[in-house]
Amino acid sequence: MNLGEDFGSLPITQKCLRVSKLIGDLSIIAVWTVANYYLRVYSEEQSKHQEVGNKTSSSCSDLKRIYKYPHIEPLDTCYDYLIDPFSYQRLQLDRVSLHEWKRGDYQHTQRVVEKLILLGEMDRAVQLLLETDIDNPNYYGDAIKACLIATIQQTGAAQSTVKLVATNLIANGKVWEGVQLLCLIGKGLDGCRYLMSYGMWESAIWLAKAILPQNEAQEVMKKFAEHLINTGCMVEALLVYISQYQFEKALEILHSNHSTYTAVLLLMACQSHKVNISQNLTNSIYSSFTEFLHSIGSHEAANGLAAQLNISG
Repeated sequence: MNLGEDFGSLPITQKCLRVSKLIGDLSIIAVWTVANYYLRVYSEEQSKHQEVGNKTSSSCSDLKRIYKYPHIEPLDTCYDYLIDPFSYQRLQLDRVSLHEWKRGDYQHTQRVVEKLILLGEMDRAVQLLLETDIDNPNYYGDAIKACLIATIQQTGAAQSTVKLVATNLIANGKVWEGVQLLCLIGKGLDGCRYLMSYGMWESAIWLAKAILPQNEAQEVMKKFAEHLINTGCMVEALLVYISQYQFEKALEILHSNHSTYTAVLLLMACQSHKVNISQNLTNSIYSSFTEFLHSIGSHEAANGLAAQLNISG
């Protein structure tokens, strides 16, 4: 197995990623690819906070989806909802622009309008609504909808009325229609909560990643991770937690599922990036690893690790 001449100088995550690629285990490749990216970003965030002081996660730069670390290569788009918010929103805007360019019949146009509204591209949505042919039976409804969008954007008036209509629509099974109205008045998180309550997880994740500030999107993603755990999708849940900087939660999943070797490597990677992990979990993972070493006959290594960490070997 050729690990390369530079292997010894690589960070832990990159070492694990290189080995997993040589082995060809796709799930482990995904874990170390995502962990490598988000641990690097975490370190950058911590350095930035030390320089300029702590800021809330819903800062202006976050709301504008500015990619703050161009020197760190983003995750490939194949990782979908695991990629950073900037790249995710840009991907969705590119996709809707392509659909807008290719739109043909009225139904196709309406799907484009729906996505534009959800993505906050209100001016483009209004323009398409006003292009409805006057002979189309939906012309009046589209014109009224365009007026509603324009009015709310300019004045923010009648938000309580819009919210009431939205909740009535959702209660009567018109979930997406209601969510669109909620997004019009800046209630995207409420829209995500409704989508989750109706089991529309894919749509909720799409909306959260595409439009919500980081702290609100994290709420949705953490609930999604809990849903994945409840449905037995442990690897997917692990990846979601890592993508939300919930490294301790990720370690808990690995530890509770007896993935001892991966757990201790991720713990060491977290420690090298100065991620705070509780002492109880740290000791528990290292204790499990010493037991693992004993089980494969590496008694000297197990005893040495136990002595070094002052844990029971």
